[in-house]
Amino acid sequence: MKEYFTIISIRETPLMIQQHDTLLMIQHYDTLLMIQQHDTLLLIQQRNTLLKIQQHDTLLKIQQRDTLLKIQQHDTLLMIQQHDTLLKIQQHDTLLKIQQHDTLLKIQQHYTLLKIQQHDTLLMIQQHDTLLKIQQRDILLKIQQRDTLLKIQQHDTSLKIQQHDTTLKIQQHDTLMKIQQRNILLKIQQHDISLKIQQHDTTLKIQQRNTLKIQQRNTLLKIQQHYNPVDSAT
Repeated sequence: MKEYFTIISIRETPLMIQQHDTLLMIQHYDTLLMIQQHDTLLLIQQRNTLLKIQQHDTLLKIQQRDTLLKIQQHDTLLMIQQHDTLLKIQQHDTLLKIQQHDTLLKIQQHYTLLKIQQHDTLLMIQQHDTLLKIQQRDILLKIQQRDTLLKIQQHDTSLKIQQHDTTLKIQQHDTLMKIQQRNILLKIQQHDISLKIQQHDTTLKIQQRNTLKIQQRNTLLKIQQHYNPVDSAT
């Protein structure tokens, strides 16, 4: 019976070692799959981040284009208004010339009355010129205010773009730091797994050596019993 159990234990030990090695290989393969899945997820996240950045840049370009179109439309409207104002001034000047001609005729007809009318007309012309100067000054002030507002808006837009670029750089740096930390952690885990495998192999070798010593001792005892039955009985 002792010999039978000894033979079975010798046969089962390599099978257990093979099963354990197979289990270690499966665990290592699972670990590798998890690392690959994590790297794939990181690549997808980076691609999504890049797409969001591109979408944001496209939106900024569209907004800048819309702003430029509004500015151009506003400038066109100002030019149309200035042209209309100029036409009105020309029409008014033409009308004044006609009135002056009629006034001159009336002066010739009624010298005294025309002088009075000329005086009144001169006052009206002065008032009109004054009003025109005031209107021109108001238009110039509005143009200056518009230009100042545009410069402020352009400066604000530039500041927002700079802030956005700074935020993107910070996010990219944080992402790089996380990737580096993950790689360091993976290396540490791989080193720990390698150490555990080495420790397990060392333990198996010690167990095999002890088993071999026991078998050798049992064999030696059997040989001694076979050749010296009296001594063994004693």
